[in-house]
Amino acid sequence: PEIAEWTLKTFSGEGLSPPALRSIIEERLRELRDPAGELNRVEPVIMETCGRLEDLPLDIQTGKDSRAAETIQLFSGVAEKIFRVFNVLQAEGFPAAEISVAGMPVAEYLREFGDALKELLAAYEQRDAVLVGDLAEYEMAPRLRDLYAAMRLPAGAA
Repeated sequence: PEIAEWTLKTFSGEGLSPPALRSIIEERLRELRDPAGELNRVEPVIMETCGRLEDLPLDIQTGKDSRAAETIQLFSGVAEKIFRVFNVLQAEGFPAAEISVAGMPVAEYLREFGDALKELLAAYEQRDAVLVGDLAEYEMAPRLRDLYAAMRLPAGAA
């Protein structure tokens, strides 16, 4: 639905430019064709995002609002991508029931990850800098690292 909406807007002259839409569609196709490879490909982005989440409290405290907003957007996008890729991997036989992350089944971990993400975004919208900083540094960065480590597969393995 999201891509269909973007496509309609692009072809009506609103929204994304055709090259930007093409880039998004190509990314989603890579996720479908080789989900494990796509997940491995974004490792540098995931690691940078974790570092930025750890720096988020300082960015907020020092008035770097645009960098803080960019970090939240980057994290949200990376988390969405991981969820999308997880669903594709699972549909292709990824042994989700056998995988654990931080001592819990991956499905339960994903639910808790999603709940923590919602809490982070709500705190950010309410401008609760202390809660945003704590959640980003001590909850979300470690969770993102743990989830990524548990999901990594050799390219083409799924």
